[in-house]
Amino acid sequence: MSNADLPSSEPAQTTGTGANPAAVEESTLSAFHSLRSLINLILLGLIILTTSLAILMVREIQIARRQTRELEVRVTGYNQNVAPKIDELRAKLETFSKLHPEFAPIFIKYFGSTNAPAGNAAPEFQFTDPPPR
Repeated sequence: MSNADLPSSEPAQTTGTGANPAAVEESTLSAFHSLRSLINLILLGLIILTTSLAILMVREIQIARRQTRELEVRVTGYNQNVAPKIDELRAKLETFSKLHPEFAPIFIKYFGSTNAPAGNAAPEFQFTDPPPR
């Protein structure tokens, strides 16, 4: 075997220009540090993005809970104040339709029948407590 066939103990040169191996190593390290800095910046950006989205979600949950409380107050007010009045109006209109047969078709059109409902005419809305966290 000749010396040309044996692997060289010198580091292989990566450029065809015959550059100094120390310069090549320094260039590689510089590129490595540059890529590492870029990855760190990308990770920092992702952390900022996820934190911003988490804050947005917390605020949206707070707004939804506040709106739910407000809606609960309105529905309770409806069930206590308006629904009984609607039931009373329906009962009066039913009585009126029995006394005036010409009004019966109109009453049936809007209330469905001349028979009184088994329960309230207006449905009773109820909120349930959210499940514990």
